[in-house]
Amino acid sequence: MYHFVGNQYMVSPAFGALNPLYKKIAFAFAIPTILYLGALYSNVSAKYIFHRVFRAPGRSHHRTSNTATGWAAWAGIVGATWVAAFVLAEVIPFFSDLLRLMGSLFDCWFGFIFWGMAYLTLYPGALKWAGPARTLETLFNYFLILLGLYILVAGTYISVQSIIDSYAANKVGTAFSCASNGI
Repeated sequence: MYHFVGNQYMVSPAFGALNPLYKKIAFAFAIPTILYLGALYSNVSAKYIFHRVFRAPGRSHHRTSNTATGWAAWAGIVGATWVAAFVLAEVIPFFSDLLRLMGSLFDCWFGFIFWGMAYLTLYPGALKWAGPARTLETLFNYFLILLGLYILVAGTYISVQSIIDSYAANKVGTAFSCASNGI
C-alpha cells in the first residue's frame, strides 16, 4: 500500500486509500474479520476474568452449571470488555499506532513463537531430527521462532518510534475529539 499510494496519502486502515470500488471490496473482507477477532479477544478476556471470579471453592458451581448468576456474570463481563475496548479506542489519540505496538508485542508470540515452541515441545530431544521430513519441520519451526522474535524486536521499535514521531509532528489528536476520522 505504501509503495502504490505513497506515504503522504496513507490513512488508517491502509486500504482506506484505495479507489471506492476496491475500498468496498476490501471492507467486505475486513469488517467480518474485525468483528470476529473482536469477539474472539473479548471472549478470551471474559473467560479469563470469569474463571478468576468464580475460582473460589464455594462459587465454582457457577462456572460449570447454567446458573442465573453465572450467565449474568458472563453477560456483564463480556459487556464490560466491549465497553472498555470502545473507551480505549476513543481515549487513546494514537490508537492506530497503539494497535501496531500491540500487534508487534503480542501477535508475533501467538502467531509465530507459540507454534514453533509447541512443535519443539511435541517432539523433544532426538525425535525432532528423526528423518529428513522431521528435520525440515524442525528447521521450519526454528525459523518461525526467529521470525517471531524479529517481528517482536523490530516491530516494537518501529511502533514506539512512530508514536514518538507522531507526537513530535503534532499529529496526535485529543481524546473523544469530534474530528472526522472517516476514510
